[in-house]
Amino acid sequence: MPEVTKKCEISDAVLDELFKDYEHPEDLLGPDGLFKALKKRMIDRDHPGLSVMQQCNLVQLSRPTFYYRPVGVDAETLALMKAIDQAFTQYPFFGSRRIAVFLRGQGVAAGRHRIRRLMRMMGLEAIYKRPRTSQPHPAHPVYPYLLKTMTIDRPNQVWCAAASCISSPSWTGRRERS
Repeated sequence: MPEVTKKCEISDAVLDELFKDYEHPEDLLGPDGLFKALKKRMIDRDHPGLSVMQQCNLVQLSRPTFYYRPVGVDAETLALMKAIDQAFTQYPFFGSRRIAVFLRGQGVAAGRHRIRRLMRMMGLEAIYKRPRTSQPHPAHPVYPYLLKTMTIDRPNQVWCAAASCISSPSWTGRRERS
């Protein structure tokens, strides 16, 4: 078979058909163009002129991605997610480690990393006071940036210096032994 190198041209009618089920179709566009689900819908298994492999090449989709069928969540995982949700509702300041210990005390056996993954999937995050490292102290003076209005257009016009302390025996007052 000849190699198909032509890029896939998509008409407005085809795009309208693809986007008809979505309220905000602009959310479905990613950095690589159309998302995988939309690319999968573009491929016709019964196309008379193009094989599935050629169609996947045209829309830049790998064949394993085309044939992949997602696996649902099993009943055991759903029960664990329900237990995590109940524990998190009762103790919203618990993280994955504390929830793992709490559930172990309730008789539910699950590892911390699995609980962390499920909490992330459920959108749960512990409530705690976070450090305010970017908040300046109100009494700290704010110094003006003096170079804001200045145009720097030649070498040696502006200089910068930084001071740091490197301890040395001679600077600390101790004498070196000879």
